[in-house]
Amino acid sequence: MKTKFLFAIIMLFCFSGCRYNNKNKSTELESKSSSHEKWSYAGESGPEYWAELEDQSVCDGKHQSPVNISDIDVKPGNLVQDSLDLSYQDITTIKSITNNGHTIQYNFDSNSDFVSLHDNQYKLKQFHFHSPSEHTINGVRYPLEVHMVHHSEESNSYIVIAMLVEQGEPDPAFDFLEKYLPINIGETKEINGKYYFGSTFQEMYGKDTLNLYTYEGSLTTPPCTESVLWLVIKDRTYASSSQIEILQKLMPKDNYREVQPLNGRLIYNEIVEDDISVLNH
Repeated sequence: MKTKFLFAIIMLFCFSGCRYNNKNKSTELESKSSSHEKWSYAGESGPEYWAELEDQSVCDGKHQSPVNISDIDVKPGNLVQDSLDLSYQDITTIKSITNNGHTIQYNFDSNSDFVSLHDNQYKLKQFHFHSPSEHTINGVRYPLEVHMVHHSEESNSYIVIAMLVEQGEPDPAFDFLEKYLPINIGETKEINGKYYFGSTFQEMYGKDTLNLYTYEGSLTTPPCTESVLWLVIKDRTYASSSQIEILQKLMPKDNYREVQPLNGRLIYNEIVEDDISVLNH
């Protein structure tokens, strides 16, 4: 299998957040939505009530996310091996930034950043962020989790790439995002800013393989759509305590959903061989 994986993109957005709106089978990113006002992460509008609050919700479904990943139960992979191809531009444009009241959202409209699986193309739509992490590994919850949300219009399904972040050395890529913060709730700022990933990619990610946990689940915010393939990167990355705190102050406290029952689902460990190269579209 051959993949082209621009790990620096994930590193860049470890401190960004967003929510993906799937209402009426649309991939349109909305800065304001009545559904945003209905649910929260606490109290009578918290996760245990999402199924009742959100129209067309499947938040009480059997294939929900996030989950706890227990290494003792993980199986050898068979979901993406020999089929996965991740292709990102050397230069990517951020269209805008929105504070939707749950998190900070960075929006994209490029058709050149995508994931391919079984001849189906999933376009990168946005990054979202949770603190602390939604997925847990052997019961351990990490300070940050970043999600890269990809959507296929053809199948109306999703691939979400998740990375867990530990406290450690500062990430210099955060300087690029910080200049667009803070942003008020309900506000959208046009950015149209370009970031050059080539050299950063080569410096940050020089491995020949990508170690993944994979499983079938859902979006982790209402309406909790279940047509999602999760690729959780096994290797953790790092951010400084001050970088973590800057973002936490802009979002609701503990904007994460608790882990959900597997209900018979399997979690796989897949080693994806990586042809490390930077794409120039």
